[in-house]
Amino acid sequence: MIILLEILAIAIGLILLLIFLILVCRTRIALRGEFTAEHGQLSGELALLNGLVTALVTTDLHQLQVKIILLGLPLPIYKRKIGVASQKAPKPQAKPTKPKPARRPRSMTSLEWLDLGKGILRRIKRVIRFERIQADLTVGLATPDQTGLLLGAYYFLSGAFNWGRSCQLRPDFQQKRLEGWIEAALVLHLLQLIPVGLFILKHMQQVKKAGGDDVRGIDR
Repeated sequence: MIILLEILAIAIGLILLLIFLILVCRTRIALRGEFTAEHGQLSGELALLNGLVTALVTTDLHQLQVKIILLGLPLPIYKRKIGVASQKAPKPQAKPTKPKPARRPRSMTSLEWLDLGKGILRRIKRVIRFERIQADLTVGLATPDQTGLLLGAYYFLSGAFNWGRSCQLRPDFQQKRLEGWIEAALVLHLLQLIPVGLFILKHMQQVKKAGGDDVRGIDR
């Protein structure tokens, strides 16, 4: 029994050490994509522990593959076709029950979401560093409204991170469309994201406590 407890303590200690190393060591995130009217290729990379462990996700918009590269050795762990629904046995229909009236919490207003976004962006800029970001994309979403929101978000981030010279985003308000290419890579230390998460949690709690009051400007 004592030996089992010692083994368990050692295992927990190793897990905590691994988590600590992941938090304090450099993390690198990279994205690369090429899109045409008929074909698309997108790959993402997450490198942990200064590159000792890397998760690689690739898709051609028809098939998704995930690999773990450990000390240079690729280990495929997931592969699945996209858009193919698995056949499951139909579930028996449950008897209808009378819905209970529930109190809906107050949702955040657009201005409060904007205030929250500004606070997150201000903190994220201190944490991440872009190694490179280049893009030349033509994008059209399902509706013109969604395309306009995407364009506004792009200009907001472009101004904050000075992407203007290396990135071009052309909207297509007439049709759903994705053409062009993108390459991006950034580095950060995950430990520095903890204050960002605490800020978001604090802001959400203040919104919940405020009820119908406006919480803009509470978090700075």
